[in-house]
Amino acid sequence: MAASPGDSAAARFLFNYESSADGVNGTPALMKNVLFDPDRFGNKKCAAYVLGNIESYLKIGPGAINPEAGTISLWFCMHGWLSTGKGVDSSPLFSIKAHNGDNCTDAIYIGVDLNTKRLNGSTCNSCEEAVTVYSTDSVRLTQWHHAALTYDDTHLTLYFDGQEQYRAPRGFRTRLLEGDSVVLGMRTSPKNERYFLGSIDDLMIFDRVLDKSEIAALYHAPDHNKRNILIKWTLILLAAAGAVFLIVIAVKRRISVLVEREKQKDILRKRWLELENKVLSAQMDPHFVFNSLNTLQQMILASENDKAQHYLAQFAKLIRTILETNTRDSVTLQEETDICEKYLEIEALRFNQVFTYRIEIDPAIDPLTTRIPHFFVQPIIENAIWHGLLPKEGPKQLTISFRLSDNAMLCVVDDNGIGRRASTAQQKRKKNSLALQFIEQRLQLFSKLKKGYYYVRVNDKTTANGESLGTRVEIRLPLIKNEQYETSDHY
Repeated sequence: MAASPGDSAAARFLFNYESSADGVNGTPALMKNVLFDPDRFGNKKCAAYVLGNIESYLKIGPGAINPEAGTISLWFCMHGWLSTGKGVDSSPLFSIKAHNGDNCTDAIYIGVDLNTKRLNGSTCNSCEEAVTVYSTDSVRLTQWHHAALTYDDTHLTLYFDGQEQYRAPRGFRTRLLEGDSVVLGMRTSPKNERYFLGSIDDLMIFDRVLDKSEIAALYHAPDHNKRNILIKWTLILLAAAGAVFLIVIAVKRRISVLVEREKQKDILRKRWLELENKVLSAQMDPHFVFNSLNTLQQMILASENDKAQHYLAQFAKLIRTILETNTRDSVTLQEETDICEKYLEIEALRFNQVFTYRIEIDPAIDPLTTRIPHFFVQPIIENAIWHGLLPKEGPKQLTISFRLSDNAMLCVVDDNGIGRRASTAQQKRKKNSLALQFIEQRLQLFSKLKKGYYYVRVNDKTTANGESLGTRVEIRLPLIKNEQYETSDHY
């Protein structure tokens, strides 16, 4: 078999997802926010796909190009005529700078003119030493094209899909900016900022000028993955033939397992919905609303208008926040702490600031992006205030903290109240016990659905003599990746 011109390339980049062996002096290209697309032969993940913005590009070098003479060859498939940016209306495929400056900075450039829809190539040292060539044929969107640009001291020649398009005289030598790299898919300078949207593949850089026949050979080069694909599919077919018998035997058993699994999932989902409704009804219930309105009425009767107005504003904010989050299965940590803080402000106002509180979030947590299930923390806070702090004489302090713990959120509600033993002796806690029971059942469901370990623990804090120092409640919650819980194969 005759040698391919690509075998003599000084640098070659196939941009395959599974291989980065080709490169400059053994160094692969830098791919910034690049996806992988099928190449022109349909091989999956064998072409680099740039996204048409400043954060998506490929960079090679420095030292990838011979300054004396050479050839640039690449394949591209354009997916859109991007008008984003400024300067020359050209979508960049390949560029390397001659110097830093505002004008005529590209030593070698290949792109697509956005007005004429034609391939163009250029080279320059300055605005006085510059040559640009265009293809006669137009670029078609979503179609693979081959581009090649040859350059030396005398001529600049552009090839499009294997055919010579234009050959222009060039009376100057190539000058490259020292330490600069080749950039694919992006062109940035003070006056020119453009991007490419589409796929780029099989970039080859030669340190010599290829002739027409060699360019044509590059255009007609066969699929370099074909042999590997044949071997791969041969092995797949052999493996499939050997597995058919086992598949036939196992299919009935597999179907029965899947059916049983779906039944269990349905049972869990139904229980989830039932408990969700119970918990929602146990939170911020009419009893709290009635007490809040009764407190507001007492303030008005006592002519404490400013205090009543502030109290009503805080109450309205809390109700509004709850209504906004009620329709969602999860909330951000910021939304959860907002609800808790508004609730605490209202309770502090109602009871004339008899207790103090603080909410702490680990600095390592981003509360705006971290999501947890809603309405787990507020019932615990309500218990701490009503049955721990309010009956206590002296300073009353409540602390709510959040931190990460092994891919979960650990919330701790700590008070210095009278403790569970004294509280139980003073009054029955049926309503709050039910709320705590609902929380435990929800966490058990989460443990099954998310295959994790989630819990609520209540610990009595005591001195060495057994005197109560308050109560500490720990809640381990799952982190929710999506806004809504998924109900099928992700569990």
